[in-house]
Amino acid sequence: MTVTIDDRNKILRYWLIIEALTPQKADRENPKDRREPIYKINKKNGPMPWEFQHEHHQKPVVDNKKWIYTVQAGLYSVKKLFCDVLKKINANENETYLNELTDDTGRLYDVEVDADGQPIPDTFALSMAGWAVGLVLQHGIDALLKGEWSNLDGLPQPGDEANSYTGMPGFDRLEFALREELRERVRKLNNQGATKQWFDEFTALVVKNCELPPAMFPDTFQYMVKSRLVSNGNKKQQQNVQQSTNEQRLDQSNNDVQANSTSYKPQMAEDSLINSFYISDLKRMIDDKSTSGKAFKSYFIDSTEHEQNQKVDLRSIEGEMETVQLLQPKNFPTGTWPSSYPLVRSQQFAVNALWKQLNTSKGGLFAVNGPPGTGKTTLLRDIVASVIVERAKILAKCNNPEQFFGDSVKEVGYNYPYYPVSQLDHTIVVASSNNGAVENVTLELPKQDAIDSQFLNRTSYYKEIATDLLQSSSDQATKDITAWGLIAARLGKKANRQQFIYKVLDKASENINHPQHQALMQRLLDIQNGNHSPSISWKDAVNNFNEALQNEKKLRDSIIQKTKILDDFLKDWTLMRSDIAQFKKYKQQQLEISKKIKSLENDLEQLDSKMQQKEIDLSHHKKSKPNWFAVLKSLGKDYFRWLSLKKQIEKELHDIEEEIQTLKDKIKEIKTKEDFQKGLSLVKNRINLFKEYRKKISELNNCYGDFFTLRVGSIDTTSAELRSPWAIEEWRLSRIEVFLRALELHQAFIENATKPMRANLILVKHWLSGKVLSDQALKTALETLGLVVPVISTTFASFPRMFQGFKSSSIGWLLIDEAGQATPQEAAGAIWRSNRAVVVGDPLQLEPIVALPPIIVELIGKKFDVKEDWWPHLVSVQSLADRSMKYGTKITQLDGSEVWVGAPLRVHRRCDKPMFDISNRLSYNDMMVWGRKSSTIILPNSGWIDVHYSEHQHNGSHFIHQEGEMLIKLLMAMKKNNNTFNFNDIYIVSPFRDVARNIRTMIRDPSGLLMKNSIIIPYKRIGTVHTSQGKEATVVIFVLGSSSPNQIGAREWASSKPNLLNVAVSRAKERLYVIGDRSAWKVLKGFDIITNMLEALFLEDIDMIT
Repeated sequence: MTVTIDDRNKILRYWLIIEALTPQKADRENPKDRREPIYKINKKNGPMPWEFQHEHHQKPVVDNKKWIYTVQAGLYSVKKLFCDVLKKINANENETYLNELTDDTGRLYDVEVDADGQPIPDTFALSMAGWAVGLVLQHGIDALLKGEWSNLDGLPQPGDEANSYTGMPGFDRLEFALREELRERVRKLNNQGATKQWFDEFTALVVKNCELPPAMFPDTFQYMVKSRLVSNGNKKQQQNVQQSTNEQRLDQSNNDVQANSTSYKPQMAEDSLINSFYISDLKRMIDDKSTSGKAFKSYFIDSTEHEQNQKVDLRSIEGEMETVQLLQPKNFPTGTWPSSYPLVRSQQFAVNALWKQLNTSKGGLFAVNGPPGTGKTTLLRDIVASVIVERAKILAKCNNPEQFFGDSVKEVGYNYPYYPVSQLDHTIVVASSNNGAVENVTLELPKQDAIDSQFLNRTSYYKEIATDLLQSSSDQATKDITAWGLIAARLGKKANRQQFIYKVLDKASENINHPQHQALMQRLLDIQNGNHSPSISWKDAVNNFNEALQNEKKLRDSIIQKTKILDDFLKDWTLMRSDIAQFKKYKQQQLEISKKIKSLENDLEQLDSKMQQKEIDLSHHKKSKPNWFAVLKSLGKDYFRWLSLKKQIEKELHDIEEEIQTLKDKIKEIKTKEDFQKGLSLVKNRINLFKEYRKKISELNNCYGDFFTLRVGSIDTTSAELRSPWAIEEWRLSRIEVFLRALELHQAFIENATKPMRANLILVKHWLSGKVLSDQALKTALETLGLVVPVISTTFASFPRMFQGFKSSSIGWLLIDEAGQATPQEAAGAIWRSNRAVVVGDPLQLEPIVALPPIIVELIGKKFDVKEDWWPHLVSVQSLADRSMKYGTKITQLDGSEVWVGAPLRVHRRCDKPMFDISNRLSYNDMMVWGRKSSTIILPNSGWIDVHYSEHQHNGSHFIHQEGEMLIKLLMAMKKNNNTFNFNDIYIVSPFRDVARNIRTMIRDPSGLLMKNSIIIPYKRIGTVHTSQGKEATVVIFVLGSSSPNQIGAREWASSKPNLLNVAVSRAKERLYVIGDRSAWKVLKGFDIITNMLEALFLEDIDMIT
C-alpha cells in the first residue's frame, strides 16, 4: 500500500524545505593550483585577484588566454546560521544538537568578474538558503512553503519581467531586484575594476535585504575567488564566459520566449550549485490535483508495507522457480539488441520481469540492483530494443504513415501547424544525478562497438547524422569515432539541446548529392519535393518487419513446444509445493491429534481404574447387607441406610461408565477425522510424478545445455548465473532481425510522412528551445523526437527545465541510472512525469550527498511529522524503488543488518581478482559471480604499499608527503614494467579532497620526475573517490592519507560504511594499488577485509626500481 495523498504531500513539503534551506558551501582556498587557483580574501581592503597588488599577477598567462573570476561572496558560518534556525523551530535539546553541527563555510551569492575586474550583472546568483533562512527567522518555517516573502527596500522594484522560475516567487523577486541594483552599481564604476570595499558595500546590502543576522558573518566580509584561464579575443568564448555560471541566466534569445514577448526567462546552470533545481517541481507535485501514475505511487511505498508485502527472494528455492518461470521463452520481449553476446541469467530475468510488469498502459516502477561491472548498460540496451520493437508494431498497422497523425493544429501564439500524435507512449528518457552516467549510456549506445560487427552493414539508421552528433558530443579524440545509428542523444542542458538542433535537424548539407549527409529537416524537404527518394518504401518496410515478426514467432513457438515439459513441471512444482504445505499442515494436525488422543486415553485409563474400584466397593457393600434381626432391631433404619449407599455407588458406577463411553466416542471421532494419510498419499503421488519429470528434464538439459534455465544435478550457482537462457543462435538472430527491421520501419515511417514529420520537428525545435507549449503539443513533440531518436538523456538538474510543461505520466519510459547516488527528491519530478520507470543502481556504492547538516534534516523531518524512511541523508532513489519490488534478495551487511535490493544483477565482468573478491566480500556478502578472464597485463601485482606515518613530515592536512613520493615511485615502476602502458587509463583517488589536490600539484609538476619521463596523468583522472563513481580504469591507485593519530575521526568517516571503499576498489579492472599506513587503517571496518585480501608491496622493491 502506498502512503496516502496527504502523507505524500507532507513528504514533498518536507523535501521542499530541505532543498530551500540547503546552504551552498564555498570552495576551499587553493592559491597554488595552476589551472584554477582559489584565493580567500579576508582583509579589510583586499586586494582582489584582478588588482595589480595581488599575488595572482605572478601567475603566468598563456598566449591568447586571459584570467576571469568567480566571486563567492559573503562567506558565513553554517553553524551560526543553523543555530538561529534551530532556535526558531523550537527544537528540543538545542544545546545537544548544536554540538553536532560542523562549522562549514557557506556563501551568500556568486557573480562572475571579467579580466578587468568588472562584475557581470547577468551572472549574479543569490543563494536561496540565505533568503530562506531570513524568511524562517522573520516569519517561521511554515511561511517558507508559500515562498512569497521578500524585502525589496531600497532596491529597483521588479515588474512582470521578474518571472518566477524557482517556485519561490519572493526569492525570484529579490534576486531580480539585487541583480538590477548590481547592474546600476557596475555602471557607476565607469569601467574601473571593483575593489573589496565596493564588494563589501554591495554584500552589506544583500545581507540587509535577506534580513540575516550580522553575527552570521565575520567582522569584515570575506570572499573566495576562483580564477580560470579562458581564450582571449574569441567573441563567442567571451559571451560564454560572461554567462558560464548561470548558463545564460538572462537569456534574451527569441528562441527562449513566446512570440511577441519582451520578457526574458532566467535559467540556472547545471554546474551551478548556488540553488536547488527541484523546488518548482516539488511545488507542482504538491499542487497537482490529478491522479498520479502508477510509477509515482509505487515510489511512495511505506517501509512498513515493504516489510509486510510478500517478497520473493530470488536466492531461495521459491525464487529459483519464479526465475525459471519468467525465463521461459514465452516471456522474452520480441526484439533484442544486436550484441556480440546474449544476456546472462540475472540480466535476462530482469528484462523479462520488468517487461511483463511495465509493458502495459498502466505502467509502473521496477528496480534493478546493479553492482559495479554487472552489465547495467547491456541490460538497458535490451530494454531500448524492446521498446523500439513495440512502437514498430503500432506503426506497422497503418497503411499510410501520414494517416497516423491527427489533423493539423495551430498552437496559440504561434504561426506554425503541427500534427498531433496520440497513439504513442514510447520515447525513452535516460536520467541520472551523475552526468557521467548519462553520458555512459547515450554516448555509448550509438558507437559502432555497441553492436556486433556482423550487423554494421545491416543497418544505416541515419548513421552519418549520428556520427556528426557523436563526434561533437564526446570528450575523447573524436575524429575516428563512428556511429552505427541515431539511437540516442545527450540533451538536458541548453548547450546540448542547441547542439542537437543544429547537428541533427538544421545543419546544412555539405554535399547535396549525398543526402545521407544532410541534416534531417533538409533531407525530408528534399524527399517531399521529389529531389530524393525514401530509403525504403513504406510497403516494403512493413512487409520486412512483419516477416521478421513471423519468423521470430515460429522459432519461439517451436522452442515453447519442445520445452512444454518444463512448463508442465513448473506448474506441478507449484502444486507440489502446495501439497507439501498441506502435508505439513496435516502432519501438524496429526501431532496435535496424537497428543489429544493420548490425553483422552490417559483419562480413560484413570476412569477404568476408578470404575474397578467402584465395582469392588459395590461388591463389598452388597456383602454388608443387614440381616433380618438388625433390620427389626433398628426398625428398618439400617436397611434403608444400606440401600441408599448401594444406590449411590451404583449411580457413581453408572456415571463412570457413561464418561468412559463418551471418551471412547471422542477417540473414535478424532481418529475418524484424521487425514494425514491422505496428505501423505498426495505427496507420494507428486514424488512419483517428479521421478518421471526428472528423466525428461534431464534429456531436455542435455539437448539445450547452457541455454537451459533449470538447475539440474550438480549445476552450482556460478555455472547457472553464467548461462545465457534460451540463447539458441537461430532464435536470438531472429530477435535481432526484428529489432533491425523495426529501425528500418521507423526510418521508412519518417521518410514517408515528410509533411507531418517536418511540421512536428519544428515543434520539437521550439520545445527544445524552451518555448511554452500546450500539453498536446508537448506530447507530440516528445513522441516525434522519439520516432527519430529513440533515447534521449538529461541530468536530474536539467529535468525540470527541459520537461517544464509536461504533466503527470506523460513520458513513456524513464530509465534512471546510478540511482543509489541520487537523493529521493532529485528524481521525484522525473518519476511523476513518467508512465514507466526503470530504476537501476546500487545502494551499496556511494550514497547521496546531502549538503544540509544531518541533524537539521532530522529535526525538520520530526517537525513535519515525516518518518526517517523519507529522510534524504538516509535513503536514495534506489532504496525507495527497491521497497516496491516483489523480486529481489536480502544482502547481509558488515554490521549484520540486512538490505533488500530489487532484481540483482550477479555476474561481474569488470574487475580481476583480488578486486572482485574484495568488493564481493565487502558489500555483497559473496553474492556476485566472477565472469571475466584473468588479466595478462605486465604490471606489478595488485597490493598495499605500506607508508608508516612520520610526524615530522606531516603539515597537519590529510595529505601525507611520503605517500605522494611513494605514488611517484609506483608510477615509475609501472613505466619500467610496461613501457607501452597508457597512463590515460588510470585513476588516482583518495577519500579526501586535499589529498587529491596535493597529488595533482605534485605529479603534474613540470619540473618533476614524472614529467621528465613523459608520464602524464590527465587532470580529470585524479580526484576523490566520489568523482570516480560510474567510471573504470585499468589501474586504480588509492592514496589514503590521514594516517596521523590525531586524524582517527577522518579515518572513521572514510570507513563508516563500506560504500566508499567498495567504489574505490571496483573501479579497477586489472590492478589496484593502495598507498597508506597499513597499521592505522587495518583496524577499521571494511579496511580489515582489504588488508587481509590484498598482498603487501614492499618499499624496498619499489625503491630498487627507481
